[in-house]
Amino acid sequence: MKNYRQRLRKEVLTAYAVGGVIACRCCGEDEEKFLAMDHVNNDGAAHRKRPEHGTGNGFYIWLKRNGWPPGFQILCHNCNFAKSAHGVCPHRVLKDTG
Repeated sequence: MKNYRQRLRKEVLTAYAVGGVIACRCCGEDEEKFLAMDHVNNDGAAHRKRPEHGTGNGFYIWLKRNGWPPGFQILCHNCNFAKSAHGVCPHRVLKDTG
């Protein structure tokens, strides 16, 4: 089961990689252990409430079964948390202000 979960996670990350690069869309972190899937429109809480969407592996299975739908991106856990808690990651604020 552990091998299946690892393969599924790798498949999800590969599907949402940009230009074939598996990395955080905000800061560029590429250590896969630090990466998570993010709901681009900040609708993760509502999405998780629907039982057919699942969480964890169930979420990954849903993404795969639905043909890798848009509205998701790879973020590292730090950027994902900052986006959730503050509405924007500090990396984005720094990039936007130059």
